[in-house]
Amino acid sequence: MRLYIVCATSLIGNENFGRAHQVLQSMVRSFAEIGRLKEAFGMVIEISNHGLPLVTQTVNCVIGIACEMGLVEYAEEVFEEMCNRGVCPDSCSYRMIIVAYCRMGRVTEADRWLSAMLERGLIVDNVTLTIIISAFCGKGFVSRACWYFDRMIEMGLTPNLINFTSLINGLCKRGSIKQAFEMLEEMVRKGWNPNVYTHTALIDGLCKKGWTEKAFRLFLKLVRSDNYKPNVHTYTAMISGYCKVEKMNRAEMLFGRMKEQGVCPNTNTYTSLIDGHCKAGNFERAYELMDLMGKEGYTPNIYAYNAIIDGHCKRGRVQEACQFLKKGLKRGLQPDKITYTILLSEHCKQADTGQALGFFCKMVKNGMQPDIHAYTTLIAAFCRQKKMKESEKFFEEAIKVGLFPTKETIHP
Repeated sequence: MRLYIVCATSLIGNENFGRAHQVLQSMVRSFAEIGRLKEAFGMVIEISNHGLPLVTQTVNCVIGIACEMGLVEYAEEVFEEMCNRGVCPDSCSYRMIIVAYCRMGRVTEADRWLSAMLERGLIVDNVTLTIIISAFCGKGFVSRACWYFDRMIEMGLTPNLINFTSLINGLCKRGSIKQAFEMLEEMVRKGWNPNVYTHTALIDGLCKKGWTEKAFRLFLKLVRSDNYKPNVHTYTAMISGYCKVEKMNRAEMLFGRMKEQGVCPNTNTYTSLIDGHCKAGNFERAYELMDLMGKEGYTPNIYAYNAIIDGHCKRGRVQEACQFLKKGLKRGLQPDKITYTILLSEHCKQADTGQALGFFCKMVKNGMQPDIHAYTTLIAAFCRQKKMKESEKFFEEAIKVGLFPTKETIHP
């Protein structure tokens, strides 16, 4: 600390304020590495009280480091201190805090800072706009993302292909397909040609709606394109779409086609196919795909296991589901809440509340909070067996942990 102070003081004495601030910024970075960021900023303020005017760039350095360290609340304190001392924040000051909140998924706080930024007539850059769109859409605030997109354009920002594609993707995930295609038209009017990622977002959105024929027409456009070809995500979206509408022959045809074209299936591709075959009752093919997945170097994930477990349970083959889970556990599989809920529900259907309760307890023991569906399933099972004390106990427990009973919970 003494070294930095002596160096900065000497530069201040020579009125070399620019270099003095570089020294302070270096001090902030060094002290942040050993967890003493607040002490370093305290010294910046102390030196500013003794002749070195505080500047936005140095305070932004502190804000940026605080945000990188996840200390966003402290970054807000630094921002407030800057304003109190008459230093004018710039777009970078706001942007760093906004991006930090977006990456943490705290879009309410990000929204507050974005509103404050716009009030000052400042806008973000294209990279930040993409981060904002992705964060807001990911949390379901698609309309707000669209509003910021339009507002930034009004204030002078020229959106790029990635901005448009991110918003189209968000609209598709929400199911707003018509609005997504309107955004596509706007994008083309602005001189941007959709790329493979834009097409993939639209194909995925159409497939989630069950409109696989429309999706396939878009898919064929990519196949015939000289500039872009379908990638693994495009194939996976289309395969998943066909699996959802139980067109397994078409899904398998595309699976074969992608391998012919040298596009390697990923974990999601295999999981979609496995899920589709399980829903169709074709467990032999599902197991083949699990083996093929391993040979290709992919470890089957919990989603693949859940697909097979759920498929067996839907056909009343609960013992096979449990045996399959045991194999997974031996391979190091970590069951999730969905795994336990599937097995709990099936055992309740078979009036085996003892086993169902066992899976419920395992869920809790492994740090997973059962949802209202799990509680309702148990309550209904106990009611059917006239075990009203047990059902009332779980009803009260659900309320105690903050879950709101549904119609099915009250009238099982």
